[in-house]
Amino acid sequence: NAFTRNMKACMIQSGKKYTDMAKRAGVSQNTFFCHCREPDRITIKELRAYVQEAKIPEEYVLNFIFQNRNERR
Repeated sequence: NAFTRNMKACMIQSGKKYTDMAKRAGVSQNTFFCHCREPDRITIKELRAYVQEAKIPEEYVLNFIFQNRNERR
């Protein structure tokens, strides 16, 4: 998933680890990895935490939210 790849790149750039991201989102590391594999399961609360912790640019978030929106209708 493009969002997951972008999030991982932002984590590297901001020096964040998986443990930092999971802790900030209030989820277990297992849940964090599960949601990386299945990003449609990420909650809004988690998304906000990830954006703040890894300084993910808004265009990555918007692309993630609106990806395939025509297919969902």
